[in-house]
Amino acid sequence: MGPVVPEATFRRMLKAGKRLSRNHSERLYGVGRVVDALGRAYHGDREAIDMFLNQPHPLLEGQTPFNMARSSSAGTETVLNLIHRAAAGIVL
Repeated sequence: MGPVVPEATFRRMLKAGKRLSRNHSERLYGVGRVVDALGRAYHGDREAIDMFLNQPHPLLEGQTPFNMARSSSAGTETVLNLIHRAAAGIVL
């Protein structure tokens, strides 16, 4: 799983006392929403959460949910929709 914000960027911003860019902040927030939803769906089972995030999913055109969620806000919404549908028993 690659970083949402490249480590070098994060360190540089931290050292300079600057805030993350809007783009980086939005991606970080989106991935946080996905992890939160998965935590509830999998009752905090970190192994199950990690497995879901990092395995390519056929309903995401073979992308991993993590990569889809960190790509854009639309990607985040797509993954959240998948999680909600799975929790409702609509998606396997």
